[in-house]
Amino acid sequence: MTDMKTRPKTGPRPKDPRNPRLTRKQVTFIKEFSKGKTGEAAALASYNTQDPNIARSIASENLTKPNIREAIDKELERQGITIEKAIEPVRLALEANKQTTTIMGNVVDTGVPDVDMRLKGHDRAMKLMGVGREEATTNMFFANNIDIGKEFVK
Repeated sequence: MTDMKTRPKTGPRPKDPRNPRLTRKQVTFIKEFSKGKTGEAAALASYNTQDPNIARSIASENLTKPNIREAIDKELERQGITIEKAIEPVRLALEANKQTTTIMGNVVDTGVPDVDMRLKGHDRAMKLMGVGREEATTNMFFANNIDIGKEFVK
């Protein structure tokens, strides 16, 4: 008969008294994430790990849990951060015009589209709308093939 070592039983995870549906670590994760940290950085600050891969995994799992997403949304709302406020700079970037400064130091809108700023706004808007890298890569592939095809038609 072999001696089997038994692991000591751990009790239930410590719950946050203000929100019994969340553990203390989850509450800390939510606070750190709501401060603007990435999921990985929030997990590193909240959980007993220094490994970025484990932290990314924890963050990914946490951000799929409905009770954590709900708590993040409530915290952002408490801070006055809404989707409308978050998207407003993107909208402004999509409509940006170049500006110039007069001799008197006044900033004046030239009416000329600021293409660089508009493209940055476009990229951010596409990312917010869920248009990811795969679609961009696929579209670029097809566009390049069409251009190459035209060159051979000459």
